[in-house]
Amino acid sequence: MIYIAKYLVDDYTVEVFASRDKETVEKWVNKFNTKLAYWKEHFSKFSCSRFKNIMDEKYYNKESLRGFYSVMEVHRAFIQEIELR
Repeated sequence: MIYIAKYLVDDYTVEVFASRDKETVEKWVNKFNTKLAYWKEHFSKFSCSRFKNIMDEKYYNKESLRGFYSVMEVHRAFIQEIELR
């Protein structure tokens, strides 16, 4: 088996790396999802009250728009297993 670490961003999937060692991929996925949860919580403070994934205009000059959207558009990391023949 080959295990591929991936994460979802709005309309597409990003493939990060592949390994034959499932434990390595699982550790990466868990670490990614933990950090993602932390940063989503941090950036949620700057969200528009009506829309969670849109930054409130009053924070445009204080926080990075690019950082906000790069975090808020990511959904989660996961593993895809591919069987070798």
